Amino acid sequence: MSSPPESLQDRFAALQAAFLQQMRERMAEIEVLWPTARASRNPSDLKPLYIHVHSLCGSSAPLGFPEISEAAQHADAFLRPLANASEPFPAECISRIESLLEALRMAAGNSMQDSESGKIRTAS
Repeated sequence: MSSPPESLQDRFAALQAAFLQQMRERMAEIEVLWPTARASRNPSDLKPLYIHVHSLCGSSAPLGFPEISEAAQHADAFLRPLANASEPFPAECISRIESLLEALRMAAGNSMQDSESGKIRTAS
């Protein structure tokens, strides 16, 4: 006998779980990358961090994580010109970047807590 087909809801839940695992990895990498970028203020050091933030923008909302999406979009908009610049970013930007990364950490943490308590939005 074959097993029953996986429901759409089960597939969506599996995608959400995979996203949360990838998000944990991206957030850990951001934590590793930020001190170097902060110290050098060099766009080439900021670019990998920006890429991780940018990757969270598009994938989080469709999977039911609007809080992560919103925080990532704010960080993305601020980091994009700095990461693509030819000059070091101004020291005055450091506190703003840290605030944006903290907002992203908070959103990620809230989403992980919601996931653990079964509160994540699922496909209907």
